[in-house]
Amino acid sequence: MITRRPPWASVVLGVLFVASAAAGATTDSALWDALGVAPAAEPVTAPAFSLRDVTGHTVSLDQFRGHLVMLYFWATW
Repeated sequence: MITRRPPWASVVLGVLFVASAAAGATTDSALWDALGVAPAAEPVTAPAFSLRDVTGHTVSLDQFRGHLVMLYFWATW
């Protein structure tokens, strides 16, 4: 069974989207202070470690120094 969304719901979602986009684009520090948002602290160097990749080769975090690294730990369970 297909349920239809009321027409006013699209308008509400649109207004919320525009309002959040406008708030995110502002540089007014008073707004950010009121929301409790602060700039990120100075970067901290990650500890040195190494792991094996799927092919069995050892990969060290030091190999990626100076690059943005996103670690994604995945499990099948």
